[in-house]
Amino acid sequence: MNGNYAEILKYLPDFLEEHEFVAYCQNGPSNDLIKNSPKFKNSFYLYENFNLKISTLNFKELMESIPFNLFRISLSDKSHFKRLSGKSHEKVLLTMYSIMNEWFEKSNPDVVFFPIIESIDSMMLYDIAKSRNIKTICYCHARQVNRSFFSDTYLELLPSFSKNIKAKQEYIESASDFLATYRNDPSILNYQNQLAKLYSDFQIKDQLPNSKRLSLISRFVRKVKLKLTSEKWNQLSLFYIKFLVTIESFLIPFQKQIYLVFEKIYMRPLDSLPEHFDYFPLHFSPESSINTPAPFYIDQMRVIDEIMLNRDSNHILIVKEHPAMYLKRNFAFYKELKRKPFIRFINKEFNSIELIKKANETFSVTGTACMEAFLLNKKWKMLGSNFLSEFLKENPEGSPLDFISTIFKVSAEFVLYSPPFKDSVNKRALFARQNLINMSNYFRFYLENTQNNNSN
Repeated sequence: MNGNYAEILKYLPDFLEEHEFVAYCQNGPSNDLIKNSPKFKNSFYLYENFNLKISTLNFKELMESIPFNLFRISLSDKSHFKRLSGKSHEKVLLTMYSIMNEWFEKSNPDVVFFPIIESIDSMMLYDIAKSRNIKTICYCHARQVNRSFFSDTYLELLPSFSKNIKAKQEYIESASDFLATYRNDPSILNYQNQLAKLYSDFQIKDQLPNSKRLSLISRFVRKVKLKLTSEKWNQLSLFYIKFLVTIESFLIPFQKQIYLVFEKIYMRPLDSLPEHFDYFPLHFSPESSINTPAPFYIDQMRVIDEIMLNRDSNHILIVKEHPAMYLKRNFAFYKELKRKPFIRFINKEFNSIELIKKANETFSVTGTACMEAFLLNKKWKMLGSNFLSEFLKENPEGSPLDFISTIFKVSAEFVLYSPPFKDSVNKRALFARQNLINMSNYFRFYLENTQNNNSN
């Protein structure tokens, strides 16, 4: 857990008293929250002796003993550790491995739970656990239906025991109602609306207390202290990243307006749709949903080239910019894309669902566009893989009703994410006592069914 996830996960032992907990802390703030907690048998802070280790390790000898691919781990990084030189990046990876491997030797956990895998330290922890045959549990969220489930893989596949559980009639009826609502008006089921409904359905809405956010100056002082001492190698603790995130909310409206001008003058997007076309919505980048499960496709131009090289038709490929990427890509990206034949940009005001409905085929790496196309019975192709693509590999004739009812039978109504800074329905849902009760009950359900599945 990092500092943000520690805010909610520190309560988990209260609701799962039959288990013993050891905390793995990725940074100073999470360690500060957990290290003196009597709820945890022990806590492990990654950077406690990191500086000493990185200056004394025999990297050549260590490199030859590691049983998995470190380069793949390095690609899961979202442009943080990639700021280092290649050799420095190697040293960080090898030092993390050495420290974590020693921790596994001492603690020998039965299960390692990951609220999210989006950086090289969590990916390293995952691979070490797998190499030691220690069970991994990864949190996953089916955003369209706002249900959460656990997976034993970072690819966020549905639980392996899903085929052993029969879908109750109530799940099939709920799936049918969901699909009818979605196909009539997908906007009704947007994330905020579903979170509000989830919170309103909670029986116990008592709020668990959460730490008061430090002032900007206090956070700056803490970051500087960490960077000058134990976390000088931790690229995730760079203060200016937090600063950029903070000012981003103020800049978005201005960025949007500037992008509109840029789009109109330079990109010359289509204002109307051709009779026949394919559709590819650009992904947010860098993003853990690509960096972790499908790092080959981090380069969006590589994605577009693969789409164009493997199509059977010469339809125009319509590309739409991601709304969170206005003015964040290099100008060279747009310049190169404009030079490619049979590719056109679409005006950003075009409704994405309408584009999916009217497209001959929708493409995505691991994004929600393919899920939306599948639910709308439209043609689609996913270049990466996730729980939808893997479900259909096992169930080639599976319908949207089969898929949604399967999600319902192996998931539960709870959420787990990095707490927002401001009070909102997101925060109320996350810190509701019922949310932790539901999450803990699902833990029991998951572990019991996993054990039964393994015994069979």
